[in-house]
Amino acid sequence: QGPDITSNAAVIMEDSTNTILYAKNKDAALYPSSITKIMTTLIALENSSLADTVTMTQTGTAASGNGSVSLNAQVGETFTMEQCLYAIMVASANDIALQIAEHVGGSVDNFVQMMNSRAQELGCTNTVFTNPTGLPDDNQHTTAHDMALIMQAAIQSESFRTIAAATSYTIPATNKAADRNLTSKFTMTDTASTGFYEGCIGGKEGYTEASGSTLV
Repeated sequence: QGPDITSNAAVIMEDSTNTILYAKNKDAALYPSSITKIMTTLIALENSSLADTVTMTQTGTAASGNGSVSLNAQVGETFTMEQCLYAIMVASANDIALQIAEHVGGSVDNFVQMMNSRAQELGCTNTVFTNPTGLPDDNQHTTAHDMALIMQAAIQSESFRTIAAATSYTIPATNKAADRNLTSKFTMTDTASTGFYEGCIGGKEGYTEASGSTLV
């Protein structure tokens, strides 16, 4: 028995035994929004090096503008994989998420297949990813319980824990642009937010008109 919450679905899972301590519609299929990027980051960490050089192509830059959250990166601009993952988790940059997908998977479609295969390996039962960004797609969905399993796997990585906990990050000047100062909007690690929780070691949240706010 737990408190009444306004979220459509939620789960609290004890990490060492996977015991469910609290659940509300834990298996309901919902749009994942930007928490999709937790899986994007996990796949990247498991299949690349933080020192890798990532070069922007039209695949990534296609997500710039049109209201999409992005770094407005340019074709030919280079970043390290580490910088890219901070851009994904701290700034929720969709252009970088797409470029990471192409860099790691060879193509966005292949990377998405990697995401879905990993979800199945983790025991997810009602998760389908169609893109690495979380941008709206009627066929993309997950559940609170499945996302708990994905987050559980991600936090086994020290690099993920460090990146996910960051409240700000600066990408130094690149070959195409000046310094970029990134600031996280994750309310649970924002001391000025009413949603701040001292025990939170990091995470991701997102929003779509279809799903409302989603937290992990």
